[in-house]
Amino acid sequence: MKNVGFLDIETKKLFSDVGGYFPEKLGLAIAGVLVDGVAYLFCEEEIQNLFKLLDKLDLIAGHNLFFFDYKVLQPYANFDVRVKYEGKTVDTLAEIEKITGIRMSLDNLCMINFNTGKNGHSIEIPGLWAEGKRDMVIGYLKNDLYLSKMLFEAGLKGKIKVSINGELKEIKPGWAVRTNGLLSGP
Repeated sequence: MKNVGFLDIETKKLFSDVGGYFPEKLGLAIAGVLVDGVAYLFCEEEIQNLFKLLDKLDLIAGHNLFFFDYKVLQPYANFDVRVKYEGKTVDTLAEIEKITGIRMSLDNLCMINFNTGKNGHSIEIPGLWAEGKRDMVIGYLKNDLYLSKMLFEAGLKGKIKVSINGELKEIKPGWAVRTNGLLSGP
């Protein structure tokens, strides 16, 4: 498998703090990229190093990258984040939504497929960060990175389970076929 990174970020604020759905106003608390089992962490002051790492990756995977993470990162970039990374991104939320028509949380998908989920609630993260409880936020972030990796790899291997109107169904996510050329080879 080529150079794959799993991206997730945590923010300093909630949507209720910024007057609505404005991811670009939330502020980066910390970003993480999981590559070959190592979690690289970047605080706001290190954001350019995050972009350098993303540039080196053959594939960036994560859950809700297009409509959340990339939008949060946009104010820190002098380029269009989504446009730059879109061709080498697998957004598992977007891929599953294409098939089901439903936006499904990472926590829900991982509980259904792996009987494990998030180790906290995203709504608590900005408060924990503001209180200086960085280790708790980092633990939450790393857990999300590993969950994203598990979901992505399960989709590469075959079908994943989803809940549609309370009924469990199996789907074959499109990223297995779409990423074949990116992940094979030297």
